[in-house]
Amino acid sequence: MDQICDIKLCTGCFACLNICPQHAIALQYDQFGNTIPSISNELCIDCGLCKKVCPVNTPLKFSKANHSIAAWSKNLNDQIYSSSGGVATVFSRSMIHKGGVVFGAVSEDKNVKQKKIESIQELEKLRGSKYVQSYTGTTYREVKELLERNIEVLYIGLPCQIAGLKNYIGREYLNLVTVDLICHGTPPMKLLRDYLDESTNGDWDCVSFRGQYNWMLTAYFEDKIVFQKERNLDPYFKAFLEAMIYRENCYSCPYAQSSRVSDITIGDFWGLNRNTLSIPYTGRISLVLLNTSMGYKFWEQCQDQFVWEKRLFDEALNKEQSNLLHSSIPHKDRDKFKKNYLTKGFAKAVMCTSIGWTIYKYKIRKRLLDITIIKKLHHLL
Repeated sequence: MDQICDIKLCTGCFACLNICPQHAIALQYDQFGNTIPSISNELCIDCGLCKKVCPVNTPLKFSKANHSIAAWSKNLNDQIYSSSGGVATVFSRSMIHKGGVVFGAVSEDKNVKQKKIESIQELEKLRGSKYVQSYTGTTYREVKELLERNIEVLYIGLPCQIAGLKNYIGREYLNLVTVDLICHGTPPMKLLRDYLDESTNGDWDCVSFRGQYNWMLTAYFEDKIVFQKERNLDPYFKAFLEAMIYRENCYSCPYAQSSRVSDITIGDFWGLNRNTLSIPYTGRISLVLLNTSMGYKFWEQCQDQFVWEKRLFDEALNKEQSNLLHSSIPHKDRDKFKKNYLTKGFAKAVMCTSIGWTIYKYKIRKRLLDITIIKKLHHLL
């Protein structure tokens, strides 16, 4: 077998790797670092399971959200250290307290991957946005083994990863809750790794973009900050926000719509009319969409840990929440970036585009503002 699905549509969910009975499928990278399945013709027996389980070939049923909620955790640490309203943290903590297991994206060892979390102490690893594609590895196999042992599982991932998981396990389980994120698109991990290696001489191990240092790309080495830039000055952060560096499939994503494949969908509640909140709040607020009865049941078990209120579903479907309406639109200089990346590296490739000019202008304005402030302070003294 040469190909499982159209490579331009492959999401890199790796349901195929998990299902293969011969272990004939392995992780491979293309020249831009996209993760794609590689099939060993020597091991492959042409059983067709990989094609059957692939969400591109076998699309899932989508569910329309029955409830739309604005929420934030009552826990002060959640409010400070979470990217949004702390919903994923509260969900995860609740599942662990019940004796269940959580799977989510963890940044460690210069990688971002889906990982099993079994203790409250480990939950900190799940905090914060990682604006890069996490590698699912063999977590789908782990999930199914746990489900068969009647252990409750919470799986938090991108919509395409949830689709891969559901196709792999093959049926509904009453002890599985799936939570997907409102996703703009996922850059390959190689791009972020290349950039941070250039910026830190390779001395970093994990990364965050939101949370305590909100809207700043922060890289750590052994829990110490070794690199930090605000989003408007950072080539990677800026290229992510302007949709220049996602996987090719992200620009025709079938999951970028109001109907969802998971039990619960979470994200920032962009476009929320805060003036109409029954309890005024200036902090970060999450949008929670309850898409299935399973999702609603799990929400009921956790809702007392939130300040929350129901909102009209149409309020979430606004231009600020565009990825509930359509896929991200590729930046006009995407091809220029790709061409330069192969010869100049990540940072220089971004700076060769119009994003580079935007960063340059922002630097100048910031310096002029700093000079103006200093002059005013001198005058007052």
